[in-house]
Amino acid sequence: MKRRVRQKSLYNLHRFSVDVTYDIVTKHINIISVIHKKLVDIRKKKEDDRAYYLKNTEQCKQRSSEQRKINREIASEKRKHWRKNNPEKERAYYLKTIAGKKDFVDKIKENGCAICGYDRCGSALDFHHVNPQDKKFNIARYTKVNSDLVEEIEKCVLVCRNCHMEIEILSKRGR
Repeated sequence: MKRRVRQKSLYNLHRFSVDVTYDIVTKHINIISVIHKKLVDIRKKKEDDRAYYLKNTEQCKQRSSEQRKINREIASEKRKHWRKNNPEKERAYYLKTIAGKKDFVDKIKENGCAICGYDRCGSALDFHHVNPQDKKFNIARYTKVNSDLVEEIEKCVLVCRNCHMEIEILSKRGR
């Protein structure tokens, strides 16, 4: 008799686990179908948005341009507010970026003038743009060390102030 009870209880346990498993699988299937429906809706919305954009390209471009201007102004105001409320952090950040750029440029200036070899004072050395039309910005006024600065320096020749003046004057005279 004990055996039958055991078998019966095992049977009930198995039946219970099948019912629980079925409920769990059913819930997962329902969740998956809801997610699938949402994905289909998202795809449909993307297709509709793309069709609208293709019909109204100029209006969309103008609207996004206006929104970028507004966002720039908002970000500028936030930065001004932050600078005003955190002057010590602003000063520390400024000094850190300037110091990093100064160290970077000083290492380059150790080589000296490409024409006469002058190398006593790094402050007396300038970066001369070989092709002025390729100049994006003034290296002396740029504060960050990044790929833009490196690219701009690669377009230049390091010369002392005297040689730089001679180059500029001769180029203006057309020689």
